[in-house]
Amino acid sequence: VSDPNYLYVTNSSDLMVTKDGGDNWISISEGLPVEPITRIAISKNDPERVWITLGGLSEGEKVYYSETAGQQWQNISAGLPNVPVNCIVHQRNSENQLYVGNDIGVFQRKDGDPEWQLFSNNLPSVIINELEIHEASGKLRAATFGRGIWEVETIFSAVEPLVINGFEADINTIQEGERVNFS
Repeated sequence: VSDPNYLYVTNSSDLMVTKDGGDNWISISEGLPVEPITRIAISKNDPERVWITLGGLSEGEKVYYSETAGQQWQNISAGLPNVPVNCIVHQRNSENQLYVGNDIGVFQRKDGDPEWQLFSNNLPSVIINELEIHEASGKLRAATFGRGIWEVETIFSAVEPLVINGFEADINTIQEGERVNFS
């Protein structure tokens, strides 16, 4: 979480944000199509950067992006098929590396790319219900409808040192029998 004071919520049609931990809420749905909002992703680097996915069947209205905590929205749906988009994740340590799961698979959008590309390496055409990036391993994991879990390396799979409450590990990938030193 880039800032715990920023919270985004939806009831499927209205999208709201608070920047003060929940004391004051504002609607940020203006400029968005009237389609069900299926997921919200917040940048791991900047709480003002947010993406939403839409589950409707309106051509070209699948993913929207804001750099201003929802005050202005940009349609970034180019390259996605006309099926509902169910989930989205943002890759830490990247500007705009994104993955979406829709009703036929996983798509990616690399930093600077104008369009989404299919990213379903050996994944059959299947509904993707959930996407998560396992930061420690650099793996993207997809929960599917009826096909279990699918896993693949992300584009940015290099792992940065993990820092928790002031602790650092001298290595991030541990093989059996190796020693890890914490400081």
